Amino acid sequence: MIRQRASGVGGYNVMLLEVELFSQFALTDELVCIISDATSRAAVEQRLASYPMPQWLHATTDPKPGKTLSFAKLSRAVLRTWALQLLGTQVTADQQEQLAAKARRVGVWRKRTVNAPSGQHNITTPTELALTSLGFQMNGSTPLDGAADADFANALANNAQQLRRIREEATARWYSIPGTPALIVSVPSVYRHLSARRFPRDAPKSLRFVVAQILRQEQYIAMRRPRETIVPVLNEPLAQVALQTRAAELNCYTTALSVAGASLFCPVLRCPPQTDRVRELLIRLAGVIRGGNATAERISRMAMKVGQTLMETIPEPILNEINRYANQGVKLIGDTPLELLPVNGVPLALRSITSRMPTLPGNLLMRHSLLRRPTILAPTHFQEVLLVRAFTADDPMRRVLTLAVEQFLERCSNPPRLKIVDVKSKEQFVDAFNMFDGALAIFDGHGSQVRQSAEGTISVGSIRFSPFELYGKIRIPPILILSACETHTFEGYESSVASAFLMMGCKSVLGTLAPIDAAKAAMLVGRFIFRLSDFLPYVTQTMPWSQVVSGMLRMTYTTDVLHAMKSRFSLTKEEYEKLHRTVQTAANVDINRSVTDWLENALKAIAGVLKRDEAAIQKTWRETCYFTESLRYVHLGQPEHLFVARRKSERNATSQV
Repeated sequence: MIRQRASGVGGYNVMLLEVELFSQFALTDELVCIISDATSRAAVEQRLASYPMPQWLHATTDPKPGKTLSFAKLSRAVLRTWALQLLGTQVTADQQEQLAAKARRVGVWRKRTVNAPSGQHNITTPTELALTSLGFQMNGSTPLDGAADADFANALANNAQQLRRIREEATARWYSIPGTPALIVSVPSVYRHLSARRFPRDAPKSLRFVVAQILRQEQYIAMRRPRETIVPVLNEPLAQVALQTRAAELNCYTTALSVAGASLFCPVLRCPPQTDRVRELLIRLAGVIRGGNATAERISRMAMKVGQTLMETIPEPILNEINRYANQGVKLIGDTPLELLPVNGVPLALRSITSRMPTLPGNLLMRHSLLRRPTILAPTHFQEVLLVRAFTADDPMRRVLTLAVEQFLERCSNPPRLKIVDVKSKEQFVDAFNMFDGALAIFDGHGSQVRQSAEGTISVGSIRFSPFELYGKIRIPPILILSACETHTFEGYESSVASAFLMMGCKSVLGTLAPIDAAKAAMLVGRFIFRLSDFLPYVTQTMPWSQVVSGMLRMTYTTDVLHAMKSRFSLTKEEYEKLHRTVQTAANVDINRSVTDWLENALKAIAGVLKRDEAAIQKTWRETCYFTESLRYVHLGQPEHLFVARRKSERNATSQV
């Protein structure tokens, strides 16, 4: 079980249903367990009673469950017995015996105690639940209520170390899918447009005080104030409502993290709220990039400042744990761009195979965290790619991406069919997607997110709209590339263009943190098409989509660095071609082989070709091209549950060749 979860092919699949929708929900013959509460138990019982073959198991949290199974009695043994009874009605006698034998093995836990106490706090709950979900027990308890940040950090790191050790033991002689998250790092956030000043002038001061404290919280424990200050606040009804709402929100957040950690059987490191306080620096960085006149040196300095500030806000024990996962899969959950966090001097987005699940808007995080059904895609699923162009006829950027992709297609050994659809209205935009049944689509157009607006927009022809307007009207493929500016901005506004497509069911969205250069964006997409054609068909092992995207971004980053070196050292065309031929090829090989120090090797190779001191090249990299165009992209969603794997017939055909 640990191996299946650690590889990303296992995990929980939980669907939240409203009672009104449940009455219309189609009952299937699948093995499904439904959990009701006191308000929904009767309606669920009535609905299940109407099904001629009631194969769904019903448990309830209602303290008066009646004839329904009490949730407190729902156990692994109960689930095993129920599943065997149902499967026994559909198989032969011999198969029943085989199922029973397997069930006995599955049902036996190896009793083990983890050398870490339970913190009995939502900060440490996710990792603890990941352990207990597979039968492990915590070694006693050390309640962390009111504890200092250092205590929380040590407890989180200790739990992470214990789980990592168990995970490594279980997978030591097992093929591990590279890139599947081995660690989750989360940062809690609050609604960006929330402000104490937005309440009416006659609102109680205690309410304003509570909201201000929530927005300014930096430590794990909020509102460390003298008793005489807190007691009057707690006695104010509206302040109590605000605190209760925040507590419910954090409990929901903890649940999402817990399901994610248990589904992947990996540690969950929760950073303190102060890590989200880099927003002012992010606003400045985004503003400088939007200005269009800043030098690469200034942008790199500001990006490194963001990374340094992130490091300063994260407790040392947690930083040390993150550093252990270089070149492994790291899942980020939150609205803070931890991709810029330096790990051994290199941004996390380049050092590890990362993807990020935003917290907001609405229940986006809950929907994606609870539903963890793996999807296997073969290279043949990418034989047709949809390209939706949304420019006006006179837009000078209308043909930039198309021309670049066509050049790459000429180099492909087995080029995919590129279906180009020009759209000028929302209706045409919807039709273009609804008439496509492939796995990958590209949007080529303009995007924006203004600070005063809660929702990001895209432009289609001469109109601008939020993709949220299309909810329920459009079918989005599992993978989407947004070749447009600011589709998920640095500032972390909740309702971004990218998050809208995630809300509509997309599993992997490549969004943009800032304005992007059209020509460089076109080259990135072109390289992506080439990777689909000349890399995926030859992959011999199952590969998560996050690794596919990470490899492409790393290769593009290498190209960006080489271009910067060409400009910095005034290389001739011949000198640059030699540099590119030597360094890019070696870097691509390192990246495809998952070599940890691929970037350090590339910089060393640059120094060798240019016959310059390696330290000088490292300094030039940091000062002039640390933050390149490639780092303006962010991989969002759940790509860890999307896998590329060749069918058996395809593997046999390749081996014969």
